[in-house]
Amino acid sequence: MKSTELVGGPYVTASTNSMYSYAQKVGYNISAIYGYKTDGLLQASDFAADGTPLIPVISKAQPGDIKYVDFNNDKIIDGNDQTIIGNAVPKLNFSADIAVRYKNFDLEVLLQGTGQSDAVLLGMLANPLDMSFDGGIPTTYYSTRYWQPTRTDARFPRITTSPANSKLTSDFWFENAAYMRIKFAQFGYNLASNSLKRVGISNIRLYLNAQNPYTFSSLKIMDPESRGNQWTYPVMQMYTIGANVKF
Repeated sequence: MKSTELVGGPYVTASTNSMYSYAQKVGYNISAIYGYKTDGLLQASDFAADGTPLIPVISKAQPGDIKYVDFNNDKIIDGNDQTIIGNAVPKLNFSADIAVRYKNFDLEVLLQGTGQSDAVLLGMLANPLDMSFDGGIPTTYYSTRYWQPTRTDARFPRITTSPANSKLTSDFWFENAAYMRIKFAQFGYNLASNSLKRVGISNIRLYLNAQNPYTFSSLKIMDPESRGNQWTYPVMQMYTIGANVKF
């Protein structure tokens, strides 16, 4: 991460890391996200027949690129249009440990999650085929949702090997990172009988254990807990069956 110039007054400093730009400012969250506000994607109607933009755009922008908002209304899209646009730190963290027992059965579930925060799509998750970085292959989710002249309401901009304009820090890449995950769930059954005691066993407990079996989240191509880019290792699922024997 490297520091850049002061922005927006003496109480703000900005720093960048890949597509992230952070800012510290009195009255805002620590490491608030700093960048451009957006208004969807540019369409053919935003350009004249000869390709001349009819609205303020980034240099060399085309239909299917991100439409950045002229925040200060000076008819130019530049660094002066950047502002605080989001917060990557959850407003709420929560967990709950629930245990239930009935006769010989027992169930324990651990829930964990966060409230709303802004997750930012990075790297190949945002710009597959970016040959200025490390290239890549579009995910199945991305491949059916990038802009085309016949798909103007797309979630992602047009696909290109040089997506320079799409790599600016903006709220276009934000997704709601709120989630609730079942971190741990274990179902057990206790066997205790006179027959077992005759062979010196006081109790046998059979159990099925699941770690991270399910996550409730609106994120489609990013893990809400680990986040990151295409190189970030996701939280793993694990299932085990076992038995505890007491003599």
